[in-house]
Amino acid sequence: MNDPTYISVDLDYWKKFPGRFIWRMINLGKPIAVSYHHHALLRHMNSFSFSRLVNIDCHSDMCEGHLSGQTPVPLVDGSWANFVKASNMGEFIWVYPNDDCVNGESNNDHSCFCNSDPDRNPFLVDDPEPICGWEKLRCRKRPFLTKDEEKSAVAVGICLSPEYSPTNFLMRFDTMMANQGIDVDRIKPRERKLRRVATA
Repeated sequence: MNDPTYISVDLDYWKKFPGRFIWRMINLGKPIAVSYHHHALLRHMNSFSFSRLVNIDCHSDMCEGHLSGQTPVPLVDGSWANFVKASNMGEFIWVYPNDDCVNGESNNDHSCFCNSDPDRNPFLVDDPEPICGWEKLRCRKRPFLTKDEEKSAVAVGICLSPEYSPTNFLMRFDTMMANQGIDVDRIKPRERKLRRVATA
């Protein structure tokens, strides 16, 4: 199909540091942005045109409602998928680590919920209605990426999620980048990019 694809990666997906997968993403040779918080990647995401977004994450980060009743839904780590620019809202694919991530109240973050009602949760029904502006929703455990998704990638966003990931992930990520001669400016608050540093 070769639908242009944005790959969004949150390190809270893993319990062991995913060094090989991170290196695989870097070796795609596509623009990469790195942030502490997932919603900080929006500027990077919205600077590209794509029709499919693959979110590798413990949370869907799609939010139909806010537990406090706040309207409109605020932009937080758990709602950024609502704020992807409309022209990119084709297919949203959520790759999750375990079934608890999908079921009911487990599918929430920062007081946001995709839908806590299993009968309406778009990731639990066979033929979900469009939600939060997205035309099509799917979820799966594996693979992280299909060959088609990887081949059609236009850019990659990596969220370090220091509050939700194992405590050594941030240090290991920084060490990995330093060892490979890659300078990482994190997006905080403006877009910055991961770039290889020229060595003498």
